[in-house]
Amino acid sequence: MPIIATMKELMRGKSFGRVALNYLLMKELAACHGRWLDIGGGVAPSYLKYIPQDCERLNTDIKTGAGVEFLDADKAFPFADAEFDGVLALNMLYIVSDTSFTLGEIKRVMKPGASVIVTFPFFFSENPEPHDYRRWTREGAEKALDDAGFRDIILSSVGGDGTSFAMTLMPGRGSRIVRLMAAPIIMLWDKVSKKHKKQTPCFWLVRARK
Repeated sequence: MPIIATMKELMRGKSFGRVALNYLLMKELAACHGRWLDIGGGVAPSYLKYIPQDCERLNTDIKTGAGVEFLDADKAFPFADAEFDGVLALNMLYIVSDTSFTLGEIKRVMKPGASVIVTFPFFFSENPEPHDYRRWTREGAEKALDDAGFRDIILSSVGGDGTSFAMTLMPGRGSRIVRLMAAPIIMLWDKVSKKHKKQTPCFWLVRARK
């Protein structure tokens, strides 16, 4: 992510991990069109500004609020087969009790050829909402999507060694000035770490098709 844009987001109180994740989401969400199901989006997700206005988004969560419909991702979805042009499952699969069941429901409500965008943490503190069951490696994530019947699975690592280290020391809290001062070092560290096969991403982002 460009250094100026990164610093602006850090000044807004975002963590290094969230800044890196939103940068990739900005690119992925720009292609959304039609009617999309957003699972666990909440009232005001930070990625909302990246979704095109002509994309109809059905926002759901286990906690309802303004513009949020109730959906328990551990149970059968109250939607018809092949109802949506795409699905967002952002940072929610790690909290469901049965990943294969939830992925099956996601695939069921997608139209043929529709896309799903999935994100989940890898190097991240425990974060029960209300549960926190798992973390995936690249192979683990690919296998979970493949076993569920998805195709054209593409994984992107979010952040690297630098971002993961920063998330350990400064997980969205603390001085914004300190985060700004550390930003150039963290970004350079990430760039270097991505050149090696073994790295420590903060999140994974996955795009796949039905």
